[in-house]
Amino acid sequence: MVWIIASVLLVAAAAAAVFGPRVLGHRGTAQAAESPSAEVNVEGYLLSRSETVFERFHAGGFEGLDDEDKVFVAIWSLDSQVNNGGFDQYFFNQSGDLWPQTLAALKTIGSQHVLGLLEQAIAVFPDSRPARDNDERRDQLLAFGEEESERFNALDTEFYQSTEYLGGLLYDYLMRQ
Repeated sequence: MVWIIASVLLVAAAAAAVFGPRVLGHRGTAQAAESPSAEVNVEGYLLSRSETVFERFHAGGFEGLDDEDKVFVAIWSLDSQVNNGGFDQYFFNQSGDLWPQTLAALKTIGSQHVLGLLEQAIAVFPDSRPARDNDERRDQLLAFGEEESERFNALDTEFYQSTEYLGGLLYDYLMRQ
């Protein structure tokens, strides 16, 4: 679990260094003007919050977090892992251990498009059930053939081109709590 935190923070730092404060969905404005995120630096807020949330995650594990922080970790981990290396990286790393919680988190923040992409990625696995154990899930991924790889690649492309702003959805959810 410790390396998840380190890799997520490293990805966030690298993204900030390369792209500026463009994290969680790549856009700095909300989808709707009435959204709480319309007038704030969403990425700056989320990046700042990530430091304290991941400190708590490191200290007490996922189950030791409150509901808001669980949603934060699930969304942040999905977004950073898929943006860094696609759905196969998300599932290959320990972040993929949280796929059931990530489905719930996406529903909680009101995601539709990315939720659908994650559901499609899950469906690539045998019986639409990625193993919860990281080593077993890696074995599942390593057994994938060209068809499964192509499906993941198509989902990655859709994710990268998505207009759904996870950062804004996450921010709006946090402000409603």
